[in-house]
Amino acid sequence: MDGEISGFDDAAQQGVIDARDGSRYAFGLADWRGRGLPAPGVAVRFEIREGRALQVMNRPEAQRRARVQNVPGAADYPAVPLAALSVAILTAIAGLWLGLLAMLLAIGAAGLAIVALRRLRRDARDLHARWLGWLALGIAVLAATLCLLVKPPITSPLLPDMPSQSQVLVAPGVTQAG
Repeated sequence: MDGEISGFDDAAQQGVIDARDGSRYAFGLADWRGRGLPAPGVAVRFEIREGRALQVMNRPEAQRRARVQNVPGAADYPAVPLAALSVAILTAIAGLWLGLLAMLLAIGAAGLAIVALRRLRRDARDLHARWLGWLALGIAVLAATLCLLVKPPITSPLLPDMPSQSQVLVAPGVTQAG
């Protein structure tokens, strides 16, 4: 049966339990099987025999869910996603000045931004940092789009010499100025 301890006398080592059905039962310290010492207000579970409470113990409680606590002094953002986002933004911006390498750098920056966004999605504390991830991804996509729209420079260390726009290709290896 379930109830609550309404009083306990330490000197006499006797207590009284108010049961849920409204009846009262006496018990002694020898009948106590719970944690600590019996005290008024403690919810208990017990057996009844000859008008007395026996085998008195704390009533089982439902298991509580663990809560994440912020550790004082800890950084608000984890270092890995912020570092990836910073590198993604800087790589995408730097790629705009590197000609043909800009497309590769923009793809790499977009990959870093996606990795950081996935890590931020797993950590509920960093929901307010998502805007930085989306900004990095947007800059990377913008850099890739600009690479497709803008013609690469004629003189590039990665490309062989190409004819300029004022020259016309007559035969392979032979050009005629126009």
